[in-house]
This record gives sequence, C-alpha cells and structure tokens, in this order.
Amino acid sequence: MKYRIILQSRTTSKRLPGKSLISLCNTPLTVLCAKRLKNKKNLIIATSNNKSDDKLCKILEKNRIKFFRGSLNNVLSRFYYSSLDLKDEDIIIRATADNPIPDANLVKKCLKIFKEKKYKYLYFDSPKNGLAFGLCIEIFFVKELRKAYYNSKSSYDKEHVATWIKRNIKNKKNLSYSDLKVKKTNNLKCSIDTFDDYLRMLNLFKFYKNDFTEVSWKNLLTKLLELDKLSNLSRIGIGTANFGMNYGIKKKKIDSHKTNKILRFAEKKGINFIDTARIYGEAETKIKSFKYNIFTKLDTFGTINNYSSLSNKIIKQKVSESISKSLECLGKKSIEVVFLHDWKQYSLKKKIMWKELIRLKRGGIINSLGASVDNIKEATQALNEKNIKHLQIPFNILDYRWHNIKFRKLLDNRPDVKIYARSIFLQGLLLSKKNFWPSWVDSNKILTNINNLKKKFNFRSNLELCLRYALSTNWISHIILGIDNKKQLENILSISKKPHMSEEMIYKIKKTFVNIPDRLIKPYEW
Repeated sequence: MKYRIILQSRTTSKRLPGKSLISLCNTPLTVLCAKRLKNKKNLIIATSNNKSDDKLCKILEKNRIKFFRGSLNNVLSRFYYSSLDLKDEDIIIRATADNPIPDANLVKKCLKIFKEKKYKYLYFDSPKNGLAFGLCIEIFFVKELRKAYYNSKSSYDKEHVATWIKRNIKNKKNLSYSDLKVKKTNNLKCSIDTFDDYLRMLNLFKFYKNDFTEVSWKNLLTKLLELDKLSNLSRIGIGTANFGMNYGIKKKKIDSHKTNKILRFAEKKGINFIDTARIYGEAETKIKSFKYNIFTKLDTFGTINNYSSLSNKIIKQKVSESISKSLECLGKKSIEVVFLHDWKQYSLKKKIMWKELIRLKRGGIINSLGASVDNIKEATQALNEKNIKHLQIPFNILDYRWHNIKFRKLLDNRPDVKIYARSIFLQGLLLSKKNFWPSWVDSNKILTNINNLKKKFNFRSNLELCLRYALSTNWISHIILGIDNKKQLENILSISKKPHMSEEMIYKIKKTFVNIPDRLIKPYEW
C-alpha cells in the first residue's frame, strides 16, 4: 500500500491574489508548505495549466518539486490525474498550500489513526473539532477519489475535491484535539486567506526563520496561542454597565467595594476579559487596576443624527478623543478590542468613523475591531465587513431571531469572527418576579413556560435555564454577564461547569417560545 501527498496550489486567489508565491521565511508559500511536509518522493503539487501559474511552476522546477498541471476550476480532476498510476487501495493525503502549519509529523500521526481505526475518510472540521481553522489535511483511498471523480456533478464538488466523499462515506472521522492529544485551539486561525492572515503568519514564522521546516506543528500552535492573546479568552466575561450607571430592569448600580470584590473573585477563577464602554459612566475607571483583556465601545456622542452637519475632520477628532479617553481611564497604552456601540456609526458619512478606527488599529493603539448590534440585519451587514472580528448580539431563551438560516450560513463563512452573547437574562427580566415585568406583555404565560421547562429539565432556577441554554449554543464563542454580587458569580460559575444541554432540550426551548412580542426582546423599546 502506497500513499501520496497531493498539495493543491494556484496563484489566482480572489481574496489574496498571488498568495501561493508570497514570501514566508524568504520562501514562496507553496514551497514552504511542501518542504514542511518533507516528502519529495511521495509529494506532488497539483496546480493549473492556466498562464497565471507559469511562474509557480518555474519556481517548483527550480526547487525540484514534482507538479501536475490540470484544470483551473476542476481541482478534483487534478487529484484524479495526479494519481492515475496508483492502485485503488493506495492512500491520498490532501493538503493545501495556504496552510503552512501542517508538517510531516502531523501526516504521520493522522495516517496511523486512519490505518489503525480502518477509516475510509479522515478530515478536520474546525471549529467543531476544537482545532485551529487551517490546521487540516484529508486522507482517503484512491478508490474513493475515483468514485468522487466519476460521480461529482456540481462545480462545488469539483472545486472542493472531497465534498462528495464526505457526503457519501459512512466510515469517516472528524479528527479532534483530543485525538491528537493537544489543547483546544478552535479560536485560532492559521490558514492564509487574507492579508491580515498573512501578517499573522509572518509574525509567527519570524521566530523560526532558520528552522521553519523543522519546527513541529504543535510548537507552532503553542506559539500562535501565545501571540494571539484573544485566542484564550474565558467562555464568560464580565459586563460593566452596572459598575458605572443605573442599569437593568431594577436600575441598579454596583458600588466600588462590590465591584472590586466581584473582579478579584472573577480573576481568581480564570475569567480574563471585561466588556465596558465610554458611556458606562465611571466603569472604565473602576476596572483600571485589574489585569484583564479589555473590550470597550466607542462613545456614542449623543445622537448619530447630530453628526450630519459636522466636518469629517471633527468626526475623526471625536473618534480619536474617545479612544484616548478610554486609554486614560483604563490606564493602558493599547486596547484589546474596540466595538462600535451603535451600528449606525459604521456607515456614517462614508464610513468616516470606521476608517478612523482602522487607522488607529494600524497604529497599534487597537488590537482588534468589533461591533455591537441589535438585530439580524445589522449582524448580517457586520459580517460582510472583513475587518470585524468580534460581534456582540443580544441573545436569550426568548429571542427567536438568531435561528435565522441566512445569518447562520453567513456566520459559517466567517470562522475568523467571534460571537459574544449579551443580555442572556434580558437585563435581569428573566430572573425577576411578575411584578417587574412590563404590563403590556403576558408574563403569566412566559413565566409558566419557564417553570415547566425547569421542571422538565430538573433545573433549579431561571438563571440555570438561561445560562445553560446560552453555553450550549455552539456557535456562540463567549458570554458577557452583568454581575450583581460575588455570590451570584459563584452560582454562575458552578452552573457553567454542568454538561451542555442536549439537542432535544435546546429544540424544546426553541419550540416553546415562538410567539414572543418583538418589543419584549428589544429592551431599548421598553
């Protein structure tokens, strides 16, 4: 039984043109990937016969790397013709030349699992498998490749090579972090699809200029974790609206003594990020002495409509002043993430505010950018902005809006974006008794349904129902919680350790709350 590594590469990338030739460690990316896989005898580059790949092929010839040239768009046919000399029982390892992390050790490990467990198809599906997006190879028999070649009809299957195999093979395995005995890294991205991705890999590989072919995939992931401070965020973060102003259904503000007590305890328990905002009164100042990752939001400057008459220069100045004031209050030289507080800020006067934030990010004052949105339309628009890497949404057991299929499909296409759920207790309303509920809503029906669900699931409290529902929603990366006191946080952390809810339980909640008034899930309209 033979095996062959087929490394696919082309120059005509739409998002990052010419990426197969960009330099990493003074080496063209495709060559670097091939050298890390370390097997000239059993490796071949599958590229296109398009003129755009002529230069790539000359570079491969110079480096004595075998290659096959075939259809530009039918990548599946490239794999088929690259393996004509192999037998049905031989093995194909598919790799891509925009993923510089995989190496010969990863291939060896995966091949061992593939053979020992007698799988017919082995693949990596991030973030479901707990591994970084871009840490991937695929393994399948030549026989399955040939079936895919003869049976694939859609352009999608022909472009993505193994999608037909994935749909039609039962004995398959999505290799996970536990199979490889490594830490979870599903918050990381290590493929090169955009210029920002390229800069991230440049920053990583600069530590290994002299031994880039020798450093293991495990060591690269460990270093990437170290460099990407935001990849290791705790699942739960602390919201601070009630630290600086009267907030929530009960209009409470937490005094400094309670604030310090909450933050010291949270820090001790491994919570490592805080969400705040310029408009949260003294909240930024209250958290100054703590060493958390800080998320803050751009000042809203009153009403957006007030800015239509202002010059671009004045608006940019106000954005810069907002960030400077946050830095001063927080006692920091840079901020981990800055969010737009109001999505209308994004498009104001040809994106003048957004462009200024990007300028400040490039200057190193801001590490990453995000947006806080209120509805599906805003979230969809935000996901279409490539510089947004963090998205805050209102999410709770009553909020049916986020089951939207189009939104979820768009989200699937943005693995680089983290989703943060806020208002999972609906500003405390879901934890409150009937007398706190608005008079215009049928609170009896909702509270009865909540009690019935608690009884059915054997949950002790509304808090447990709300929290475990949010934590069990796998496309939500993190949850931001407003905390009233240390005891409440202790309870939350205790509940967070419990198992995720089953799909049946989640489905039951979705079916229970289907006719909720729009006004109820929009606190800003109360």
